[in-house]
Amino acid sequence: MSNLIDMLEKAGDSTPGPMGFGPASGQRKSATQMVLVVRVSSDLLSNPQGTEKLESDAILIDTTIEEFKKITENSGAQSHGIHCTEVTASDASALVDSCCDFVVFESLQSEASVTNIDDIGIVVVISTDMDKETIRSLGMFPIDAALLRPPLVDLPLKFADAARIQKLTRLVDKPVLVETPDGIDEHSIEVLRNIGVQGLIIDFVNASDLEKITETNEAISKLKKIEPKAARRNVLLPQLAVTDNLDPDPSEDEEIF
Repeated sequence: MSNLIDMLEKAGDSTPGPMGFGPASGQRKSATQMVLVVRVSSDLLSNPQGTEKLESDAILIDTTIEEFKKITENSGAQSHGIHCTEVTASDASALVDSCCDFVVFESLQSEASVTNIDDIGIVVVISTDMDKETIRSLGMFPIDAALLRPPLVDLPLKFADAARIQKLTRLVDKPVLVETPDGIDEHSIEVLRNIGVQGLIIDFVNASDLEKITETNEAISKLKKIEPKAARRNVLLPQLAVTDNLDPDPSEDEEIF
């Protein structure tokens, strides 16, 4: 299974800690609340010194399928994926052989049979100009995740954009990523997490972008696990006191006309 997809599906969850009598007994290890993907160009990634300080869960490379293999030979330990316009089933098989973890493609003219390949994550781009039925149909395919468009550039996050994103997440019913190419503030990250976004994609163009990536990582690490809805309802909703003086239901004693 794709490492990226595994992280997206577990985002916000927790896993049991080790059993035993030591200090760790009974603790639970929390997964990340949001997955961070850094997008780089093929030219930038070909220079290992330029990207060795990238702190991210995965790297998304804007490149051609032919160039992917020799680029990743010089890269770090993160999961690597490719961002391309269109992909075929043979392309996807070749990418698996090149240790590609996931593929993000733009065109719906890509071959649907790529979903038959289990060893690579399939991420489809979904935009607001698609009709509802198309989005629902894509969600019914065995794709692994969706990248929502357009990117978020007007930040902090506004209600209009938040509502648009939440609508798309509900329609596609898959793990979703959102592009924030210029970085994002911590409050907007929390809102996105709360409305069902599992991953962020940030652009890395030069060394000056390391700061925004570091700040985003720190903001994600501070996110607290979402409180279950049932627990929130119990806290917020007042409870009706039960007394012996309540009037009986009139339907039990008389007929109402």
